Amino acid sequence: MRSFTAVEARRARWANQLLGGSDLTPTEVVDRAVALQGQDLPAVLRAIAIRSRPGTTIDDVRAAFDRGELVRSWPMRGTLFATTPAHLTNLLSLTAERVHRSATKRRAELGLDDATINRARMILAPHGPMTRAEALKLWTDAGLSPAGGRGYHLIFHHAVAGHWHWAAFRGKAQLLTVTERGRADADPLPEIVRRIVAARGPMTESDIVWWLKLPKTQVRPALDGLTEVSVEGAPA
Repeated sequence: MRSFTAVEARRARWANQLLGGSDLTPTEVVDRAVALQGQDLPAVLRAIAIRSRPGTTIDDVRAAFDRGELVRSWPMRGTLFATTPAHLTNLLSLTAERVHRSATKRRAELGLDDATINRARMILAPHGPMTRAEALKLWTDAGLSPAGGRGYHLIFHHAVAGHWHWAAFRGKAQLLTVTERGRADADPLPEIVRRIVAARGPMTESDIVWWLKLPKTQVRPALDGLTEVSVEGAPA
């Protein structure tokens, strides 16, 4: 078993996270990592660009979103991530039910019952890709108030359900777009875990569980086949 000092582990993580760049396209960078945290849109565009081949610009990253190769959504928790359509489908097949359960109390606090949630989706259904402001206006005009965080939570709820995601750009704004529902892989977790570790390791089991927000009992079998190491004597 290979042993890492703390310094060696940090160097390995720096390299595996491609912080020195790579020869990959923006789409390949995100595909390799499964997802990159993207709550702040300008920051995630830069994060993808610096991990890509030399000369990659922010416009190159935006173009990958415009082509539909990259998307943003909430695939693990209440935080936006940049990912690929295929990874989004696979991640949501594992996490959507848990994410929705975790938000039950918040939905009740916002007065979002099932009828209101379904109505919100139907109001937007006839319309094409739209900005957040346009979605909120459509709800307001239809008498469904998006105030007090209701609009944000409605977007989040239906994105987790796999109905829409953030995709192409109009100017600096990203557009809310209907998701074409693909079929998830039969057992996507082992490949997801392999990519997560390859793009961030060495990692502990707890790191992976925290990142995916899945129970250890579900994650542990997916660790089979990974290389065990130690970092300052601790297993990773």
